[in-house]
Amino acid sequence: VLVRAKLLPTDAVLVNNRVQLDGSQGSWLVIPAISEFGRTFIAVGFIEDPNIALEVLDQVKLMPASLSYQPLDGRYLPSEAPLEQTANGNFDSMSVAQLVNFVNWPDASNGVYPGFIAMTKVSKFTDLKAVDPIEIGLSKTDAGLNWLSLFYALEWIAFALFAVFMWWRL
Repeated sequence: VLVRAKLLPTDAVLVNNRVQLDGSQGSWLVIPAISEFGRTFIAVGFIEDPNIALEVLDQVKLMPASLSYQPLDGRYLPSEAPLEQTANGNFDSMSVAQLVNFVNWPDASNGVYPGFIAMTKVSKFTDLKAVDPIEIGLSKTDAGLNWLSLFYALEWIAFALFAVFMWWRL
């Protein structure tokens, strides 16, 4: 998706337990944003080292808020189930419902998008120390045979045949 949004870096957070396509584990740097149509969260980069992640978070929190809408490009993903916040204030899941409570929104009139945007391309945030673009694969889909649906289809065919038989006999 391509969205135009104002970033609020003073309320940035880290979301732990993130895995890149190459198998490396680390944290996502997540920044709340206000788009033209609502509020959202933007995962702007991946940081492998937890100590560097905390340094980058402190550095990002000192950045001024965006005064104008800027284009952001990424993938729109669904929210995850909330998990408890860690002792150092980071989060273990990318739950929009949980994160929305920790942001000081300047304008609370717009709604919040139920998902978030993961930036998968190089941006101004990937210029920071040890911040890489997020690398995520496509979600897996089950393309196999659903036995329950097949059973229901056969069951309705049997019901239809029985109804026709009863109509004919009566």
